[in-house]
Amino acid sequence: MTDDRIAWLTAQIDDDEQLAHDAGGRNGPHGHWTRDGSISCVVDADNKLIVYGEGEPTSDQADHIARHDPARVLRRIERDRRTLELHDRDHECSVFDGPDGEVFNCAWLLKGDTCSTVRLMFDEYADRPGYRPEWGTL
Repeated sequence: MTDDRIAWLTAQIDDDEQLAHDAGGRNGPHGHWTRDGSISCVVDADNKLIVYGEGEPTSDQADHIARHDPARVLRRIERDRRTLELHDRDHECSVFDGPDGEVFNCAWLLKGDTCSTVRLMFDEYADRPGYRPEWGTL
């Protein structure tokens, strides 16, 4: 998969990966963040403060920040990279039917169109510069 769509998608994944590594800070990107139950703050694996403010973040915001810590983002990135790698090889995607009911393998489709599985990956980045609606499923 070497066309502009995949190059753009890969650049978005690379950007997310860099941010996750940068956000990991002193503990690296693999230290899990958690929400302190008594106040709305987020701490890292060494109980060092990540986010705190008077009244901000709210309890729900703190839960969200903790849940989407750098370690989780990096796991998602690894999944996305593996998905792209799989779709660069010849394999069957049974969910991808042609107009006459025939099933195509993903490698063939990527020469002109993108498999449904890969198209879903573009949707996550629909708010980013350069995104083209025809790439995704939205």
